[in-house]
Amino acid sequence: MFCATCCAGPDNGELDLSAKPLVEAKGVLSKDQVKPDSSVFEVKLTFEGRSHGLNIDTANDEQAIVKDVSSAALTWNRTAPDWHQIKASDLILKVNGEAVTGETVHNKLADAGPEATLTLQHAVERNLTLQKPGQLGITVKFAKSSHGIWIATLAPGLVQDWNDKHPDQCVAVNDRILSVNGVKGQSQDLVAKMREVSDTIVLVVMHYD
Repeated sequence: MFCATCCAGPDNGELDLSAKPLVEAKGVLSKDQVKPDSSVFEVKLTFEGRSHGLNIDTANDEQAIVKDVSSAALTWNRTAPDWHQIKASDLILKVNGEAVTGETVHNKLADAGPEATLTLQHAVERNLTLQKPGQLGITVKFAKSSHGIWIATLAPGLVQDWNDKHPDQCVAVNDRILSVNGVKGQSQDLVAKMREVSDTIVLVVMHYD
């Protein structure tokens, strides 16, 4: 049964896919180092006031996810190697060595100027092809302006079956779904597509190790 409830604000929602088919209802790294094995990296931004250049999605209280970059962040990207560039879907882990969440990141950045060292993590793209009928076994949450929709719970179902069969391509709670059967963009568009799919569902998911 489909259900929508508030999660982090008046434009937020939750989609329960766990029980029934969908129906209406972590030192600073040198920029010229060789590519590291870890997806975690650090950047140093210099900015005035709050012009750090990070458009951050904080709809999930547990995560601070980069949506877009400009200003000081874009300046960093112009000279950084690809694996140290700040990208959409990156997870902000720390500001000046202090762990941050979706609830705390803006205050930490506001207090950090004029320089801030950020610890971030690149997401890893997963492409899941799931065959209905069957229960997906996930609950997703979303906000109107959020960067995709995120997995809130994971229970037995098609997604967990995928994880069991593809341990090197698994997805987890708080991972972001950015595309459903080729549909991207606004979270409500992704949710609408998930409602209507009755056979093969293809998900593009950003995973955080």
